[in-house]
Amino acid sequence: MPPPLSNRFFHLSMEVSFSDWKVWSYVNGIDSSIIAFLHYDSEKLFAFDPTKNEKSFPTPRSWEYVDKILSSNINNKLLIETISGAIGEESATSFMAFRKVMDRLPNIDNLLAGDEVEVEHNSQVLFALIAGIISNLRQDKNITKIDNALKFSLTLPKEFSVMLVKDMQQNEIEVERSNFWDSWVEEFAYLLT
Repeated sequence: MPPPLSNRFFHLSMEVSFSDWKVWSYVNGIDSSIIAFLHYDSEKLFAFDPTKNEKSFPTPRSWEYVDKILSSNINNKLLIETISGAIGEESATSFMAFRKVMDRLPNIDNLLAGDEVEVEHNSQVLFALIAGIISNLRQDKNITKIDNALKFSLTLPKEFSVMLVKDMQQNEIEVERSNFWDSWVEEFAYLLT
């Protein structure tokens, strides 16, 4: 842009923050598979490469488009093509492969009701499960559900237990009221520094 024209605009430098976007995404009801995928691979939140001549690439805005595509009930045959149009083929392929993990999740309603559930301790599955738990708790912050989520977190690998609790706190889910809070703090407080 020529300097005289450039001088007619404000120029702001901004950075993309996954943690900020994640808070926004829960508040705005973004599909939990998108949140889980970007938790798993946060570099896919914004992946613009000026050396490539791509028409589509992942940005916070284009992930919001993906959410709208997913909620439109588009034909499965067109889904990958449509999502590719929003975030690019490479990111769309990775995202759709990740979505297949969602089929391996336990029933989150049963988990939050306190039922015993089988969970694979695979990082993709755990990222997806945490996003699903947070989405569910944002809709219903019932103390029994919070208790069961915190009790369940004690069975997770340490980093995922801490991630779940931090996400609960960031989403104003009053985890500190839980009957399992003291047990959780005793177990994991050293990781919260």
